Amino acid sequence: MNNAIVRQAGAVVCRGRRSREFLIVRARRTPDQWIFPKGHIEPGESAEAAAVREAREEAGVIGRVIAPLSAIEFVFNGRQIHVEYFLVEAMSTTDEHEPREQVWLPFDDARAQLSHADARRLLDQAATLIPGS
Repeated sequence: MNNAIVRQAGAVVCRGRRSREFLIVRARRTPDQWIFPKGHIEPGESAEAAAVREAREEAGVIGRVIAPLSAIEFVFNGRQIHVEYFLVEAMSTTDEHEPREQVWLPFDDARAQLSHADARRLLDQAATLIPGS
């Protein structure tokens, strides 16, 4: 096992004021799973910037960080992965993104669709930090 910890960043993306929705995407390597956008932190890039970039690259969402969320750690293919998550508000969208399936869902539906308990806990945490909720 490679001892180096792989650092990633992810985004719990929300949109809407009255009817708040959350973005989830199909995982690239395991497309039967629904997750939040996430990926590697580039050299010299902050975790916050990486989270915003991953939301744009994976789902075409241009957003801004509202607050930091918890980190998640797991092992994938024998490598220790550490993902720092951030609550991101969607400001606009672009058509330039990976061709992966994505959906915007209300809180309860998003929570039910997410594939991992850790992701559901992140969504719960994010919901408490959204301004005006």
